[in-house]
Amino acid sequence: MRNEDMKKKYRHELKYVIGNNAIPVIRSRLSYVMHMDENSYGSEYTVRSLYYDTADDKSLYDKIDGVDKREKWRLRTYNYDSSLVKLECKHKKGNGIFKESITLSNGYINNKNKADDGLFGRFTVLQKNQNLSKVCLIDYEREAFVYPYGTVRVTLDKNIRVINSLDISSNDDIAFPILDSCSVLEVKWTEYIPSIIKELLLDVVDYETAFSKYALCRQKMNENWLGKDVVRARYGDTRYISS
Repeated sequence: MRNEDMKKKYRHELKYVIGNNAIPVIRSRLSYVMHMDENSYGSEYTVRSLYYDTADDKSLYDKIDGVDKREKWRLRTYNYDSSLVKLECKHKKGNGIFKESITLSNGYINNKNKADDGLFGRFTVLQKNQNLSKVCLIDYEREAFVYPYGTVRVTLDKNIRVINSLDISSNDDIAFPILDSCSVLEVKWTEYIPSIIKELLLDVVDYETAFSKYALCRQKMNENWLGKDVVRARYGDTRYISS
């Protein structure tokens, strides 16, 4: 492993697609041993992610093809507050995930010529050299639970939808749901996952999946533009979420 990889603290994730009817049971059980994330304000909050990809859709096809080492760029806001925006690059290497994140103002984001040798600098270089561009805007509501010991976090992402816009501050656009009567549960940790959490979820989650909101939303967009038959003939029914 290279030195820079050793310095990064990779986390692990388990993802499950669950029926919405299971959410009250999961919420009740998790509440016994975990508390709501400080950003939840005692309930849920809205996450908006604006994804970027290269002209040849490198991030999308790396995901579809199951490339072992890949990255994904996005801007993120919470509760539709676009005054401060997080710029994030999510790296995946094998089973490990590492996320870089900085908070920027909109003015900073739009200034592609501003000198910066950090995350924003790499972002602007990719925009100039690989035509990294806005491709997909996704909204969903999140309930987040935190375990008081260690770094365990469980999230319930509901009403996942792709927005018919590429403007992160937009508030009046058509939305297309991507999961019918289902949500996504994610369990995230770095050091260890307590057995109690596994036991609480054992009979309410079916099977682990490599679900990708970005890939599935791109599929939904393509189906809206090209039609389902064309998309399935080109990619198959499950390639977007199977790797």
